Amino acid sequence: MEKQKAYTDAEFYKITKEIEANNKKLTPEYLKYVALVNLSNNTKFYFGESIPKYISTNVLTETNNGQ
Repeated sequence: MEKQKAYTDAEFYKITKEIEANNKKLTPEYLKYVALVNLSNNTKFYFGESIPKYISTNVLTETNNGQ
């Protein structure tokens, strides 16, 4: 019984520390960075004047609205 309680307490401690680390890591700036990286990996860009407009209107405003 004591062994199981020690294991459960260790798991609880581990999970709470992971949650705390994720809360510190998931800042709005980091989420914006991840959105831009994923956009560049999943989208084909063509050279032209509309690319900066697309990024600034679609990606940057969506992350700012979520704050």
